[in-house]
Amino acid sequence: MTQAFFNIDTLVNDDLAVADVPVVFNEDAEPIAGFKVVGKNSARYQEAQRAIEILSIKRAVIKKQQIDAKTDEGAGQFVDINKENQIRLATAAVVSIYGFRSGDTDLKATPEVLANLFNKRPTWLAKVITAIEAETGFLPA
Repeated sequence: MTQAFFNIDTLVNDDLAVADVPVVFNEDAEPIAGFKVVGKNSARYQEAQRAIEILSIKRAVIKKQQIDAKTDEGAGQFVDINKENQIRLATAAVVSIYGFRSGDTDLKATPEVLANLFNKRPTWLAKVITAIEAETGFLPA
């Protein structure tokens, strides 16, 4: 019987393991624009997750910031906060973008640019979140 194991020495630094998330393709189905992301184990992602958790705790205990989820307005606030948090996490995980231009200028992966892209293309946000959560994309082959 073969013993199954995982060699911990094969792990790469989680801040260096980057996955490609293409979102725009040419007519030959080759990627021309997309995102390079780190995963949930990276320091970038963990710091963003912690900041979100701190805000959530503060919101829950400060009376004037508490949300009444029983109302349509309150439920809508939760939905909006969830989307904002997804954008924060995705933005933290994106280390670079490629193939995006505005006029003659290549766009850089700034929080403003990423939030704009993710708000205009929610499917791109979903692809980035899915890639971040797929740990296999960051493990050695």
